[in-house]
Amino acid sequence: MMRQAIFLIALNLFSNSVLAQQDATPPAISLLTPSEGEVIPPLAVPFSFLFDATVTDESELRDVKFMVRDPSGNRSPWVTGNLREGSSDIYEASLELPQGGTWSYRVRAVDNSPNRNSMTTPWYNFHVAGSPANSIAIVKQEIADIIASRTDINLAAKFVRLGFHDCVPDEELGGGCDGCVDLSNGENAGLDVPIDALTPIVDQYATPAYGLSRADIWAMAALVGSEVSQNDITFPFEYIGRVDCENAHDVCYKENGSPQPCQENRGPHRPLPGPDLTTSELLHWFSLRFDFNSRETTAIMGAHSIGGAHRENSGFDGEHGWVNNPNQLANGYYNMICAPPTREGAISAFEAAMFAPAWDLEFIDNTQIGKSSRYQWFHQKDANRDDAADINLDKLVMLNSDIALVRDLDGYLNPETGEVTGCQFRCLNNACAGSATPRCPHAAQTFDIVVEFEGDNLVWLDEFSAAFRKMLIRGYEAEVGVSCSELTPCVLTPLTSEAEFFERKKNLRK
Repeated sequence: MMRQAIFLIALNLFSNSVLAQQDATPPAISLLTPSEGEVIPPLAVPFSFLFDATVTDESELRDVKFMVRDPSGNRSPWVTGNLREGSSDIYEASLELPQGGTWSYRVRAVDNSPNRNSMTTPWYNFHVAGSPANSIAIVKQEIADIIASRTDINLAAKFVRLGFHDCVPDEELGGGCDGCVDLSNGENAGLDVPIDALTPIVDQYATPAYGLSRADIWAMAALVGSEVSQNDITFPFEYIGRVDCENAHDVCYKENGSPQPCQENRGPHRPLPGPDLTTSELLHWFSLRFDFNSRETTAIMGAHSIGGAHRENSGFDGEHGWVNNPNQLANGYYNMICAPPTREGAISAFEAAMFAPAWDLEFIDNTQIGKSSRYQWFHQKDANRDDAADINLDKLVMLNSDIALVRDLDGYLNPETGEVTGCQFRCLNNACAGSATPRCPHAAQTFDIVVEFEGDNLVWLDEFSAAFRKMLIRGYEAEVGVSCSELTPCVLTPLTSEAEFFERKKNLRK
């Protein structure tokens, strides 16, 4: 009996040995964790994650090993996996993940046959999601750094402009902040500059790991651009969850109604506010698109305090901007279109406020550059300058839509050409009695708000910040009754249709 048992054991060992020698098939690796593209939810990093894989082979396995590759491409050593307790084929290994981002891993198995058959999987990508607060802090700093690095242009102002153009909706087709603008639309000329500047940041951080979209990063850049352009208040980024246009629509429609594939530089057509609006038209446009009241509209126009108007983009000759310091986000915009109501010698506070710096209408002939010719208002800072070569260095600009905050141009403004006839911004020495051309009437709906903002920079900054942040969530529903901040940002919910927006807007006004 003993001899028979020994014989059977020997036969079994011999059989296994023969099978092992004949084994030419590598191990099979399947059912890996994490799966391709999986997002590991926000955790405190660094942390250890338990990787596993199901590994089988005709022969016994010699070893199963795991390797990770971090977001910068650095590889870890191979780490030996252990057979999971109670399992015959699941191997696992704990590896440290010291940072958020897009990681990769692979598994290698070697059998115990004389051939040492092996199998190594391809790299599988997965995402380690840092906390939303960490993502926001990292990306805000990246944006601030790129603004500081570009001393050749005012990127901050360009980011503010991009944020506005990205969030303008259409009252029929809907839309809102979606990380897309149509660069074939001449009104978006020049936006390729801020888009290109943000592309490296978008490529790195608009991922599931960071929980941000391109639209989120564009909106964040607009707020960072505002924040770094002044030192008085912060512009918190409180909301995430904006959806990029290619993930929201099958196609985007151009101005003529023809479809085109949605992408960052071929977004849906957005009707922007014209430069030649009267006071009532300006207020109506912002009320319709953003549900702004008169104060919010007047406040948001102060964004013109930074940046300039470039003729090759808009047809307006305002390279040096609207104000004396086009790099500072401040109430200087309002200082240029009204005066302090306490000016000594004025017959009334109203007349004192009306006696703003002088603005004269001029015609800009753009026929030679393929742009529409324009009428604009200009102010010469040094009226005595006689150096013709340098005279434009002192020239500031206002558009009719800017002047409309303090002058009612209704009945005087030709909407087709932008020319204003029959009234002037200010009479010589403010002596309008008997003037051949009377002073344009004041804009009753917004004039007093302009006067208030002219006198208090902090009041204006606070109201501008609130209006701008409201603009940058256009097309979404924010959580009600929840405190949102950069440390605990709230997730926006896209409105399902433009009809839903207008229905909610109507209900809010009941």
